[in-house]
Amino acid sequence: TAIAKLQVSNTLKERKSFKIYIEDFYRDSLGRHIYQKAGTFAHSCANWVSLDKPFVDLQPNESVTLNIRMTVPDSPGAASEMKWCILFLETVNEMVAPIASDVKRAAAINDQMRMGVHIYQTPPLMNKEIKMLAFKRGPNGKGHYIIGCQNTGGTQMRVSAYLELSPLDGGENAKKIKVGPKRFPVFPEQKRYVELVLPSDIPKGKYTIVGALDAGSDVPLAASQAVIEVK
Repeated sequence: TAIAKLQVSNTLKERKSFKIYIEDFYRDSLGRHIYQKAGTFAHSCANWVSLDKPFVDLQPNESVTLNIRMTVPDSPGAASEMKWCILFLETVNEMVAPIASDVKRAAAINDQMRMGVHIYQTPPLMNKEIKMLAFKRGPNGKGHYIIGCQNTGGTQMRVSAYLELSPLDGGENAKKIKVGPKRFPVFPEQKRYVELVLPSDIPKGKYTIVGALDAGSDVPLAASQAVIEVK
């Protein structure tokens, strides 16, 4: 069991009320967040999390500390893989009826704001492994390349994708051109595709192009190579 503290401060000049709740989430192949009801996702730890306050009301310049408790079940399978969920703080606004006459209709806009805090449960000694799924020209025109990968390990990793071009006719002293890196997180089992675009001012000629994925010094580099011609 562990308790984390989250401080929420109202720095506005008006009172703000927040409802606090937990949901599941995952990322799709483009990195977008997809939300689900708490406890429905296979890697969810939402049912292990409890909150001491489901609602807070803050006056201007007032702060409150939330206690977030996680209780991991005492079973061998509970700590065999990484699990996660997200805590939301969502504004609750008082509904004020618009003033309307007999001849005109009135409308009002009720702005809401929601902030999310990721909650991770990561067991120690989880294996790390990244697998390259694709290295190809992208659909968005000349100079666009797609690198696809999948996290086949047991914990979230932060991956850097980049391109490296080496002129074929430039000799040993030829200058290499690097594009990127583009950095992104990848959950266990998640597939992710990123697009990298070559600069428009690359000199004409033939190049060896390498697409690479770097997930840190403790994970082998994943790479693929091709020969292209810039005309």
